[in-house]
Amino acid sequence: MARAKGSLILTEGRSGSNWLISLTNGTGFLGNSGEWFSSWFLRNPMPKNQEELIERVLAKASTSNGYFCVKIFPAHVHFVQIKFGFDLIKYFMDEHDTNLVRLTRRDRIRQAISYARGIQTNQWTKSNPKRAEAEYDFDLICRCYFLLSRSDAYWNAYLELRQLEPDCFVYEDLLGTPEKFVNCISDHCGRAVSSLPESKHSIQRDARTEEWLARFVEDVGQRGIVEPSTPTRHPPGTASNLVRLFRGKALKPYPYTF
Repeated sequence: MARAKGSLILTEGRSGSNWLISLTNGTGFLGNSGEWFSSWFLRNPMPKNQEELIERVLAKASTSNGYFCVKIFPAHVHFVQIKFGFDLIKYFMDEHDTNLVRLTRRDRIRQAISYARGIQTNQWTKSNPKRAEAEYDFDLICRCYFLLSRSDAYWNAYLELRQLEPDCFVYEDLLGTPEKFVNCISDHCGRAVSSLPESKHSIQRDARTEEWLARFVEDVGQRGIVEPSTPTRHPPGTASNLVRLFRGKALKPYPYTF
């Protein structure tokens, strides 16, 4: 496969990445970023091997000038390792001209609340229809909080062990100056962005977020958080998991997923 050029955005859910990639995608030449290594995109049919996987992702993630951009969560790294047997970040760093970008969010409680609401409603952007109404769930918010914390620790440890130094950004610091994030990618692409495109995304925080925040902080002081500190559900005793157990394969749900 020919050597390509692009960016990998290492992040986690509800970090403001949908808003930021809507700006880079809107330029028309900084790739078409998305969660292209997620199981929902790769299924039906699942790629047969690594080469087919990479071809499909690059075809989706690249703009007409050949520049690619992909948003990656820890869950995607583990999914690719489990299904295809390779470290996708190492592959891109070794085989392509890859720019690493790290995006985090400082306010983890609000991030966890947003994540919990997304799980309940399946509304990850305001343009998505709701699957159901969100209801306050202390245990779910706890699990989301610990999941996000472990995801952040995962990226920190991975980057340190691999001795990789990405360009790092914090969502809250970009609210007034998103061009810093866009320019980081455009500098690597080698093509300047004259003006930022308009984004259809907006902050989803509302009065319910603040109500849940106050309630959650109060509940943390009154309830135990050890039991719901596991970031994912325990593997259910399904027939498919029984087969995976006998074959020595990872049980579902996979790491860093609900």
